[in-house]
Amino acid sequence: MAWAQLSLSLVRDDHDQPLYYVAQIQGVTEQQAVDQMKNEFIAIVSHELRTPLTAIKGFLGLLHTGSYDSKPEKTTEA
Repeated sequence: MAWAQLSLSLVRDDHDQPLYYVAQIQGVTEQQAVDQMKNEFIAIVSHELRTPLTAIKGFLGLLHTGSYDSKPEKTTEA
């Protein structure tokens, strides 16, 4: 599969009448592949960071509400 970007411009004369079109086609297959790799990398890093951060946030929530302080003695002994 090949990706391309098309730019099209209308050229007009002095009386604003259309004369002709100028078209430019630029291959962007390589850029598309780089963008896809970047997006996949960001998704993986985001997931890997979000998982432990969610656990930390939950534990901090328990500490903040005081729920952790009211645990039975058996669970608080180390």
